[in-house]
Amino acid sequence: DLKNDKDIVLAAVRLDGELLEHVPSFRLRDDADIVAAAVAQNGYALEHASAGVVRSGWRSDNLGIVVSAMEQRISAMQTVGAGNAKYAPSD
Repeated sequence: DLKNDKDIVLAAVRLDGELLEHVPSFRLRDDADIVAAAVAQNGYALEHASAGVVRSGWRSDNLGIVVSAMEQRISAMQTVGAGNAKYAPSD
């Protein structure tokens, strides 16, 4: 399934970070490489990352993802601060 193939998803979110919203796999929405690529393309993509990536965004391992989002879109900070990620582990 192409929607669950990391290489395909990574290529897609590099072109349009908002495509992260349509990735059905929690595992891929929780993947730091995919989320970082999506956020680098569009800061709003952080809203579609797993809750784990968002919550851990202030730790050094994912800090670059949050900084990238904030540099592009200050409103992404609301998602991080409020812990309002749309997705939690379920698949």
